[in-house]
Amino acid sequence: MMSTSHDLKPLLAACTAFMLATVAGTTALAQTPATPEASPFQVKPAEEATADIARLIRELGDADYDTRDEAQRQLARLGPLAFDALAEAEAIADAEVSRRATYLLRSIRIPWIRDDDPADVRAALRNYDALDAAKRLQRINEFAFMPSDVGTGPLCRIVRYENRAVLAKAAALLIIDRPPPEGETLARQRTTIRQTLGTSKRTAARWLLAYQQFFDEPDKALAAWDALLAEETAALAAKSRDANAGQVFRLRKRQYAMLVAAGRKDDAQAAIAQMVLLQRAETQPLVEFIAWLTKESAWDAIDDLAKRHAALFDRDAALMYALASAQLTAGKQDEAEKTAERALAISPDDPEEHNLVANRLEEMGMFRWAEREFRYAMEHSPPASLLAISSGLELAAMLQDQERYLDAAKARETVVKTIDANAGLREQLELAEGSYFTPKRIRAGMEYCYAMHSAQQGDRAKQIEHLDKAAGLDPLDADVLIALFRLPEQDESRRTKTRRLIENATRAFELAIAEREAEPADPDSERRLAIKYNEYAWLVSNTFGDFDLALKYSIKSNDVFDNNEGGLLDTLGRCYYAKGDLDNAIRIQARANQLEPHGGAIARQLKFFREEAAKRDAARAGGPSARVPRASEPD
Repeated sequence: MMSTSHDLKPLLAACTAFMLATVAGTTALAQTPATPEASPFQVKPAEEATADIARLIRELGDADYDTRDEAQRQLARLGPLAFDALAEAEAIADAEVSRRATYLLRSIRIPWIRDDDPADVRAALRNYDALDAAKRLQRINEFAFMPSDVGTGPLCRIVRYENRAVLAKAAALLIIDRPPPEGETLARQRTTIRQTLGTSKRTAARWLLAYQQFFDEPDKALAAWDALLAEETAALAAKSRDANAGQVFRLRKRQYAMLVAAGRKDDAQAAIAQMVLLQRAETQPLVEFIAWLTKESAWDAIDDLAKRHAALFDRDAALMYALASAQLTAGKQDEAEKTAERALAISPDDPEEHNLVANRLEEMGMFRWAEREFRYAMEHSPPASLLAISSGLELAAMLQDQERYLDAAKARETVVKTIDANAGLREQLELAEGSYFTPKRIRAGMEYCYAMHSAQQGDRAKQIEHLDKAAGLDPLDADVLIALFRLPEQDESRRTKTRRLIENATRAFELAIAEREAEPADPDSERRLAIKYNEYAWLVSNTFGDFDLALKYSIKSNDVFDNNEGGLLDTLGRCYYAKGDLDNAIRIQARANQLEPHGGAIARQLKFFREEAAKRDAARAGGPSARVPRASEPD
């Protein structure tokens, strides 16, 4: 996405982002059901081998140095076969055994990738051994965006063989957190869990084995879950580096879901009450807990939670809005409005805090209250301040994403008038090299929104008038050029003029990319380069030009941002669509939608892609397959 729409966020907020590292030609996921995990991960050592491993581990602590070294060499040769026993040995009291076991665990080469793994799995696990813990966690989290049939096997490999217990637990929870699949998919998942984990006694493996046991023996599984939860809670209380409160909370959520599925309603309610008692007095965990309780319609628990942490709620607007949202969902509209008014009254002399709250509310999809907070920040900031300007532009971007173009135009017009009335501010903005706050760009964005409003009203003449003004103010505004390109019933003169504008902008982006690529590499220059990559890819994928290069640049931009930003993924989805790769377009757009579930433009584009896929599939069913045509975009 480009700056005048939803993708203003990364540009206004230091360009935070992320996406799955992918390659051109990546195949769509889950075209065929995944088969259960096979060798080497389901190999079970024979009794003799088990005895040998136990003996060798004992010899790691032998008084004789040569015996210790020989045992270590033999265990190293056994590799993954000795992994489970070494993992247990790592925790024993003998310091020498523990030290050598730790060394061996870190040095064992695990074949993370299977020959039949889909492309996305192979990309996620590529060079996994060479990554540090933070990068490994990023790769693990990529499996959250893959279908369970695809992700279960690789995650189980990580659960069994990842030498950092906290990462193994993170992998297990990605399986546990999801609603269980059904039918044959569930059967395959359970088989994969059992075969891959085997007899592993690692904590994360025991979680998954108890999880899969529930479907045959719910009472036994719940009893096992109680013990596992008690064990993890104790580890947390002991401040174990391998336990954290967030993971314990996720285990408790799964316990509640299993109790509900088993028909044990009283126990389920008791579990929620226990979660309320144990919940930490911290903003983000509380916000997430309220959101989950809202999904479960646990209204009494929400009230209890708010009472227990009343002092924190009274001074934290994010919590008050989370409570107001829950009340609104419960049908308590008057109560919700009163709570929202209390939230707005918090930090009355701190417009920057109101801006931060507004951004958080937008991310949560609470647009009406976000608008109110943005306007508060605008009105209570010094009129010539950058905070007032950025609040106005962020409000306009949010309204534009909701297709409230007239309100978005007026919000930008307020900013334009503020700049016009302050010569010093105008000069400061004009001198900001490469800034998206330049007066002409802001005014062009205003004209674009007025143009889109005119289109909504069916006034084509006004639409063209505003678009021409916008292009005159900022000939590099890709959204304006795309709107001109999509004008219906253009005469040859208009069509030629628009194509020339797009070609000029494309060349300008290419020159800017070349200049950025020549700069010394550092995080800031890489982010600036990524934005330029995205500008080129966005314009070309939505109009005409070198689609291969656009795809390449879009992949690069996502790589720079560690693969986790919905706006950049939106661009990548459109690049795949421009190339005629509808399956990958849907896959990438679905992930963008998961990252930004309240993003209007992203959701509309995903809907459009899926409708195109339905037409394609219907055409294939009725006759020869037809090439997917490039059609007008939904926004």
